[in-house]
Amino acid sequence: MRLFFSFGFLFLSAQSLFAQDTAVQKPFILENDILTHKRIVFQRIQQQYLTNENQYVLDLKIDTSYLIFTRNDKNKFEYTASYYADEEGKKAFNKLSDIEKIPFILKFNTQGKITQLVNWKLFRDEFMKGISNQVRANLMTATDFEFNKTRLNNEAVIRRMAMDDVGYIFSLNGDTFREDIEYLRMKAVRSPFNSQDLQILGSLKISRPPGTLNTLLFKAQNKASKPEKIELLQQCKDYMAANNSEKVFQTEITAVGLNSEQEYSYNSAQKRMLWIKFSDVISINLQARGNIRDFKLYDFE
Repeated sequence: MRLFFSFGFLFLSAQSLFAQDTAVQKPFILENDILTHKRIVFQRIQQQYLTNENQYVLDLKIDTSYLIFTRNDKNKFEYTASYYADEEGKKAFNKLSDIEKIPFILKFNTQGKITQLVNWKLFRDEFMKGISNQVRANLMTATDFEFNKTRLNNEAVIRRMAMDDVGYIFSLNGDTFREDIEYLRMKAVRSPFNSQDLQILGSLKISRPPGTLNTLLFKAQNKASKPEKIELLQQCKDYMAANNSEKVFQTEITAVGLNSEQEYSYNSAQKRMLWIKFSDVISINLQARGNIRDFKLYDFE
């Protein structure tokens, strides 16, 4: 049985940062000039791959699209964002999920961080269709349905689930950092097996490439530890059993891992994120399925 997972929804969450003491350095606030532009275009290159236990690539798909933000003429803090096949936003991109096909109407705060998904109820209704289908297919109990129905009637929950990478593009805006500190970060990660959150501890490091004056690199990683791996293993077994209605033979699942990384390239003189990379990998019995998304600031006006 071949297993497919969508990783986009896994990685949108609030962040908690704790610092480890090192040599004192002057803190700085990460500024972003997004609200000074009426139109912002990111090029997204997405790579999805499958490898076997020997790291041999069994499947590879690469797609390019453009994420375009357009400011509301009546409210400079509100933007509409959609994916397109071209940088001008004239051609539809056909390789989108039902969720991604809905335009995001987003509200920002003065520091350039997203605070609200204005049209969140449209996304809620799509998620409700999904869990209703699971109930009809006997993949979800009535009790779990009622729990998820209540959970999904919340803008903050839907924003995290629906926006995939969009929220993380702007997630560092307005935060205070020091270059000489490694930060610990607890991140809520949605399980690909039952959509419930796993709290995974990770780190965020800041570096300055040699010879550069204004470039800062941010690299964050959240990797499932032993307790999360045990929980993921059981969830995977339950998922496989629920989807094996014909009772065909399946390879025993002995190990499951989950790893999420985010990288940012920031120019402090221009006050812009020039490049962002998200990499998410789930492994089952050493077979890995990965989803890498590169966002490059392509154009703005």
